[in-house]
Amino acid sequence: MAYRYLRETVTGVLGSSVNFTWSFSGIDNVVCGLTRPGYDDDLGESLISIDRTGKFVAYAGRVSGSRDGNSSYSQVTLTIINISRGDERGYVCHFKPSYMWDPSPIDYFFLAVEGL
Repeated sequence: MAYRYLRETVTGVLGSSVNFTWSFSGIDNVVCGLTRPGYDDDLGESLISIDRTGKFVAYAGRVSGSRDGNSSYSQVTLTIINISRGDERGYVCHFKPSYMWDPSPIDYFFLAVEGL
């Protein structure tokens, strides 16, 4: 899996939605959430969890996710809906591998909000 955002700042427009998408293979579960203050790659509050079947559990009302693909190749999308000023912060996603001895990739990014 290639890191998609790795410390990148992504800009979203106030009131709109923003999608974050990753492509990978060999991953069972993806958990995304807010970073802990001072720790870019450490998951603080979970926002969503997406399993290998595409079923997701959202822990926050304006967050959704989807997963397309099969066991050899998948794509997962995290969506933040109706962006507010409070969404301007750091986010991190942990990718849990199918096999416990495989590396567990982590990707993190900062959402900047522009608009009125």
